[in-house]
Amino acid sequence: MRRPVPIGSGRIAQAATALLLVAASGSATALAAELTAEEERGRLIFYDGIGSEGPIHARVGPDHAPMPARIVPCVSCHGPTGAGRAEGGVAPANIAWSNLTKPYAQRRPDGSQRPPYADGDLLAAVSRGRDPNGASLNPVMPRYEISAADARDLVAFLKRLDRLADPGVGERELTIGTLLPASGPLAPVADAVEQVLIAFLADLNRAGGVYDRQVRLKVRRYTSADRAGTEMRALLDDRVFLLLAPLIADAEDDVAPVLDQAAVPVLGPITPFSSFAGTHSNLFLLAAGIEEQARALMEFAARRLSNGSASAVILAPDDPRFSGAIAEIVRDGARRSREPAAVRSFAGDAESAARLAADLKARSAQLVIYLGAAPGLAAMLEAAAGAGWAPTVLASGASVSRPVLAAAGTGNARLFAAYPLFPSDQSEAAAREFRKLHDDHRIPIAHLAAQTLAFSAARLFVEAASRAGRELSRARIVSVLEGLQQFDIGTMRPLTYGPNRRVGVLGAHVVEVGSVSKGTVLARSWISLEPGQAAP
Repeated sequence: MRRPVPIGSGRIAQAATALLLVAASGSATALAAELTAEEERGRLIFYDGIGSEGPIHARVGPDHAPMPARIVPCVSCHGPTGAGRAEGGVAPANIAWSNLTKPYAQRRPDGSQRPPYADGDLLAAVSRGRDPNGASLNPVMPRYEISAADARDLVAFLKRLDRLADPGVGERELTIGTLLPASGPLAPVADAVEQVLIAFLADLNRAGGVYDRQVRLKVRRYTSADRAGTEMRALLDDRVFLLLAPLIADAEDDVAPVLDQAAVPVLGPITPFSSFAGTHSNLFLLAAGIEEQARALMEFAARRLSNGSASAVILAPDDPRFSGAIAEIVRDGARRSREPAAVRSFAGDAESAARLAADLKARSAQLVIYLGAAPGLAAMLEAAAGAGWAPTVLASGASVSRPVLAAAGTGNARLFAAYPLFPSDQSEAAAREFRKLHDDHRIPIAHLAAQTLAFSAARLFVEAASRAGRELSRARIVSVLEGLQQFDIGTMRPLTYGPNRRVGVLGAHVVEVGSVSKGTVLARSWISLEPGQAAP
């Protein structure tokens, strides 16, 4: 049921390539376990042109040129939903069984009518080009040499076809979603993310969308971390194709069980913990999380700091989400034959900071790795100054705030912070596009790191969907992303993913952070964690 490809036009090779992409996508294969044996045989006919006795042959065009059905399978013109799409002036019929069997005559684009189909009518349609009334079908549709048994199998699959397309994929619309907090300290960040996503997709849709599909964004908000899973489940029940830049920091534990049960791709989730992606194969983080930042800081210390070989003290809250970063630091010390790092629990308050500073000074601790929120880091730096203790402190850039900068100026401690993103990573073209988005849509420049991540996730989505092709599926999106190597996204360092890799940029900028009065950036180094790449 596919219109003929003109011989010698080069379209045969294109059609064959498209078929290989569809077959490679695994979208139908992933559903095979849900099909009966008869439906599965019909699926092979529909997607691959393979019948119960082997490859099917077709006759194409006015000269009835013979051609393997794998070159002109049903899916390549009618699409994965069977709805068909116009191409070259030809509008293929909607062959989903629910449409073919509607209990009334349907008008064709040429004005003629056809009656409803019954199971036994399909053989004549696909082999002789005749509808249930015996009228000729469009001559551009290939005639397939299939048996009555194959026709029954194909009917069985068509009866399931309109229920098998991945959620959110329509002929003219693609529905995606995002999950954002509605209240709490992250609510303003969520507003900034939502504004960028809405503006980006509005511009994309004005330019034609993705393969003539308009991209629709559904947004769900959660009022507290323990409601995030419920709202994500509701979002998936709304049949979204994928999730784009969901802000799930502090809600990872609640959304994890939902993602465990769903095969939904998640592009650019905003969470500081990359280990979260390691347990969910469809999550693709853009940049280094706390875990990779800890590795970069330890690599930097070993290479650049005079006290970098000293035994480290890790200050961390009682939060299991930090266990991945702690494990990275411990592994780094073992690899360098360094005395094991001491892990100290730190609640982040001023009283605890004062006790810790006095104790660590007495122990002559030189190297401190801080894991936690900004208020705790500020309290620790102030306590160190009060105790006359001048350690080297390593922390994630997410822990650095204006109070931290102010505290850094009160004593002699040195502060180094890891940043997965830095303004110098942006290309001029991407920076112009980002500014234009803000100007055109009057988006306030606020929470710039989160806005950059949302913008980057949207650009990654467009690239993946474009590479996946018109016959879009979740499995195909995942396959395309796993094949990205050194993709220049423009907004950050090039992204690389793989079957066992879910962090796009492995590495971080390590910045020596000064006080507000001295200037915030004293020195900066890029530390690569790519396999086989030494840090500069």
